[in-house]
Amino acid sequence: MLTFQIVFALLFGLALGSFLNVCISRLPRHRSIVRPASHCPSCRAPIATRDNIPLLSFILLRGRCRDCQKSIGWRYPFVELAVAALTVGSILFSGFDLEGVALTLFCSLLLALAACDAETMQLPDTLTLPLLGLGILYRAGDAFVGELHRGTAYAWHSALLLGLRAAISAAATALTLLILRWIYALIRHRQGLGLGDVKLAAAIATWLGARQMCVVFFLAIVAGALTALIALALRRRRPTSPEGPLAVPFGTFLALAGIYCVFLGQVTLRWYLSFFR
Repeated sequence: MLTFQIVFALLFGLALGSFLNVCISRLPRHRSIVRPASHCPSCRAPIATRDNIPLLSFILLRGRCRDCQKSIGWRYPFVELAVAALTVGSILFSGFDLEGVALTLFCSLLLALAACDAETMQLPDTLTLPLLGLGILYRAGDAFVGELHRGTAYAWHSALLLGLRAAISAAATALTLLILRWIYALIRHRQGLGLGDVKLAAAIATWLGARQMCVVFFLAIVAGALTALIALALRRRRPTSPEGPLAVPFGTFLALAGIYCVFLGQVTLRWYLSFFR
């Protein structure tokens, strides 16, 4: 039975990753994900069904368009494989149930947002706002199902309480980042944090809660700072490198830290707090 669940999760994850690739390519550019049909970004030739099979088509085509022979970006197979791995991981971590499906959706959307920000420095509202709303619904629904054995009235009360708590976590996270954004702009006279990052952090807070958001922020800041230092060092070695402030896709690090905390956030938090006992 477990083997069947893993195979199903793997195939579903590959299909979901293929769909998210479309979202990553089109949503930051404000294009429809329905029309036109899938096509090569170089020659605009429609992609046949046989060439649109997740991962397999990329291997058979050797990473090139059948019509123009231009290279297909490695982001496409990477996202498909990563989403498939996250789907299997979520099912093994939480079980083949509603919670496993919810975590799959959460991690997959975070991965799509990470790719969007890395490619375009944009976090589309069409992904961040649904993620925020789904987080509140997930927390409320999880509380309702978990307390249903105590009676319907108690379950509804728990759902309302947990949904409200998730909304408060999102609001507190957003307010904190907006204050930091305002202070940075006041000191440096330029924006250092985009509103998309604020919305993404608020969305992650609805799913993970305020305590794990501390781990998310810590990991994202450290990873972002290390990446910026490496990028600056490489830029100084190039005589023709562009001048001006370095832009770092902070949303990418927030999203990846959120995925980390789904599986290891509680373990990391307990490990850290053990030093204060």
